Amino acid sequence: MNLDHKLKVAVDIGGTFTDVMAVRGDAVAAVKVLSTPEDLSLGVMSGIDAAVSQLGGEISEISFLVHATTAATNALLERRGARVGLIVTDGFRDILEIGRQRRFDPYDLERPKLAPLIPRERVVEIPERLDANGDVLVALDETAVRAAIADLCDQGAEAIAVSFIHAYRNPRHERGVLELAGSIQAGPETPVFASHRIAPEAREFERTSTTVIAAYLAPVVGRYLQALSERLAEQGAPRRYWVMKSSGGLFDSETARIHPEELVESGPAAGVIGAALVARELNIPDIISFDMGGTTAKASLINSGVPAMNYEYEVGGAAHAGGFLQKGTGYPLRVPVIDLAEVGTGGGSIAWIDPGGALRVGPRSAGAAPGPVCYGRGGTEPTVTDADLVLGYLDEVGSGQYLGRMSLDAARDAIGTRIADPLNLSIEEAARGIFDLANAQMADAVRLVSVARGIDPRTLTLVAFGGAGPVHAWAIAQQLLIGTILIPPYPGVYSALGLLGADFRVDKSRGVRIALAAATADDDLSRTFAELAAQATQEIRSQGHDADAVEIRYAADMRYLGQSYEVNVVLTDAVRTDPTKIQTAFHEEHERLYGHASPGEPVEVITVRVSARIAGAPPKLTDEGPDSGSPPSRTRRLAFDGAAHTTQVYSRHDAERGIEGPAAIEQSDTTVIVPPDARVTLLHNGCLRMALKGTSE
Repeated sequence: MNLDHKLKVAVDIGGTFTDVMAVRGDAVAAVKVLSTPEDLSLGVMSGIDAAVSQLGGEISEISFLVHATTAATNALLERRGARVGLIVTDGFRDILEIGRQRRFDPYDLERPKLAPLIPRERVVEIPERLDANGDVLVALDETAVRAAIADLCDQGAEAIAVSFIHAYRNPRHERGVLELAGSIQAGPETPVFASHRIAPEAREFERTSTTVIAAYLAPVVGRYLQALSERLAEQGAPRRYWVMKSSGGLFDSETARIHPEELVESGPAAGVIGAALVARELNIPDIISFDMGGTTAKASLINSGVPAMNYEYEVGGAAHAGGFLQKGTGYPLRVPVIDLAEVGTGGGSIAWIDPGGALRVGPRSAGAAPGPVCYGRGGTEPTVTDADLVLGYLDEVGSGQYLGRMSLDAARDAIGTRIADPLNLSIEEAARGIFDLANAQMADAVRLVSVARGIDPRTLTLVAFGGAGPVHAWAIAQQLLIGTILIPPYPGVYSALGLLGADFRVDKSRGVRIALAAATADDDLSRTFAELAAQATQEIRSQGHDADAVEIRYAADMRYLGQSYEVNVVLTDAVRTDPTKIQTAFHEEHERLYGHASPGEPVEVITVRVSARIAGAPPKLTDEGPDSGSPPSRTRRLAFDGAAHTTQVYSRHDAERGIEGPAAIEQSDTTVIVPPDARVTLLHNGCLRMALKGTSE
């Protein structure tokens, strides 16, 4: 029995819905409310109030609040961040325009580059220069710094980024700018972000881009986080709360305000952490996390219960997916990000016909307002949800649906007018086309994190959640020949549950260049690991944690001498103190990733990474999810393989004795669709296990 009676609340903001889960002892309340893009904190507070009220409590009783936000992501994608100025080394004014030569498609010479977040007129050069070892070649011109800050403030800069060449090796000049900025600014403070604090790593473009992103997001994210703190305080709750980082760890809201670059994939990370909890609890080492919401679908690979991490992420471009596979269209972001593939396909994705007469789905979404046509909130363009309703996968009368009654007639009319009639199809055929195309796009995201990395998806288990994930999971699994699907408890709000079990985490990195052949156990490499571990421990302690509970994890980015890019290698505590073992670990990882290694070639370390963590405490749920004891005892017609099947509608409780497909399993936050010849059973931890045709129990 769970004896912890503290009131804990988790909030995950999506593009369409805000999901809230409140837990106190053995009692659980799960709520979905429409997101409020005009002021995200309004939807958050509405959802918190509804969830806490279900438990008979008050907001003032909350002892722990954790939060995943899309505020940073949306500000980047919608280009509504702050007005930022940039200070660079003399001669590097065009660093953002030049970027890298890497292209997403090297044969497409017409594809426009993403416009920099800062126009050239707000980039100022300063006389100063360090060499590659961090030694001063040209002293910092303090007079020029003062003039630059004054000029940028006169241009209305709301934040300033500073990125000097080789500052990751010696931050002396960037620190000088911070000191001067603090002494000369008058009136409202303009925050200054220095690259050695944001991304102290090699590669000036990526380091500058990450620093610019931090400055661009800080005022927007800061205002939102501050507004939420104030609304919580008005209700008697603590102003301080926890926020999910892109790495899947948590940090406090005050730290989040000064490191907004770590929030870019805050929401998607929460779901992956939740899926990893399922993998560890059921002792299933390798799974694919599949999260389908209203706007996007995300897939991530989890090996041995640990999500893959990406240190070369891009955000805001057309290729917002898939680790190293698709680069060159977004803004580089050098912070730890859970490696996931994301596609603009969700329940609210709009179906449309392109000029060539082909059916398309997404990436444009109906979002929370007006939403799908069937919601009756003013939407006119058909969406994936409308197609799901036409095919019978969702229930028109709203039994088990968090939105209440939906209009089948409105969905049919929209699909008929916009899709079926122009393509000379029946409404059912058009709905099936929308459904199949959406699934094909989402299956590609799963392939990016499995097949494209040399991993056979047939050997993996698909963990499906999100409001629309359990509706579509069976079709995606069939495409990829995946035999087993897990549907966790409360799948529609499962990212919120993942938040409650996440680790508290601080990440530190430092750019170096150390040849392992000449390294010893007591050299710069070992000292760097020790220094970063001490810094990370101190920072996590400053957030109110017990330093004795901290676990330190180590990694390094390494390469063969002469290579352009590195391989990230996780190092155990024993390995990281022995240069010979470090080299061996690199060879093994290179072999795993690329199919070959060169043990005789010299290896160098380029970046040292340390993570300080305190393990989270996921709630122990004692039931299998919402509506576990109220079987609907109804039937409806579902479309499979071009034919309509009269199917029984069940609750999760019925899965205790097994459910044979075709069937639908309804609960308040989602619907699970079970295809013909599949079987669903309820596991001890509340998960539904779906075995598809041809697989064994």
